[in-house]
Amino acid sequence: DNSADLGGGVFVRDGAARLQSVYIAQNDATASGGGLFAEGGAMTVLALDGCLIVNNDVPMLAASRGGGVDARGLADATSLFLANSSISGNARENLAQNTASGSYDDGGGNSIPDAFDCDGNGHEDAADIEDSGTPDCNQNLVPDSCDIADGTSDDCDGNGTPDACDLGYAEEPRYERHDGTSEKAEGATEAGTLGWLERFTGRPGLEEIRAIEMTFGEAGLSPAIIGKPVEVCIWSDPDGDGTPNDATLVASMTTFIEGPLGANHQVIELSSPVTIDSGSNFFVGGVMIIPGNAQWYPAAIDDDGGSIDSWIVRDASSLAPADIGAATVIERLSETGSKFLTSRWMITALPALPATSFD
Repeated sequence: DNSADLGGGVFVRDGAARLQSVYIAQNDATASGGGLFAEGGAMTVLALDGCLIVNNDVPMLAASRGGGVDARGLADATSLFLANSSISGNARENLAQNTASGSYDDGGGNSIPDAFDCDGNGHEDAADIEDSGTPDCNQNLVPDSCDIADGTSDDCDGNGTPDACDLGYAEEPRYERHDGTSEKAEGATEAGTLGWLERFTGRPGLEEIRAIEMTFGEAGLSPAIIGKPVEVCIWSDPDGDGTPNDATLVASMTTFIEGPLGANHQVIELSSPVTIDSGSNFFVGGVMIIPGNAQWYPAAIDDDGGSIDSWIVRDASSLAPADIGAATVIERLSETGSKFLTSRWMITALPALPATSFD
């Protein structure tokens, strides 16, 4: 819970540091190295053994790197030793390194998931697009080059632009952090309120939200939730801090869970589009009242990459969606236990497109 310009949690310069069994979490840096920042000459060595570095933050700016660890200032790969350590769920990227120095001294037993960096250039995809102008004609926060490379988009003339955009039929832009596949689900075994929310930031030209897409449940787990009601909602973030403790309800629709659990991408159309200011935070998610002894697990999870923007809300009473900010428990999903360090909700917000988009 610390803040600094460089190295919100730990700052190392011109010296040797060995951290063993250290937990670095919920720190932020206004420049780089949300959890840890290290730089120096050949005599500077950083060794991490048995460390957990999670849920640290840096701003979404082109110059900001290493939400978890920024080790770009070290002389070479031998200056950084990692063993039995986990660096995950941090903003921008988990580990930033100087690409000229290669890798790090790997002692084994490490878990360092890649950030959303499809082209491997060391910058998060969203940062490339929003800060550096990397082409993203379909506005899905994935560079066009990656969409073409993985087959998401066709490029028959090889000009580097998806054919759909060349023809004026841009593929549907969306707000989402998951990869489209659910591996498990979270829920509750005691009576009360369960809420699961994902934070997004409004983007230019996509200020109106027309629908919400959610996946519910997990195959073979709590099939009794099929047909049960869920309030699907959008909330604003009045103080802009990215946490839902002051979430203000903007829209709410009742839907009923459909199967197959864990596989069905259920689209809930809003009665009228909701306007979100560009650059402003908003939350999208579900609220469900769990009866006693129900053991319901409605909140589907993509377990292939953590997100500090996935939130879970719990309360022993029955709260309305407008009151979730008063819940007893409001915390990041990745902070609720080690099994959720690489988890994010299967939640998508679908924006309304200008009428000319498909002309």
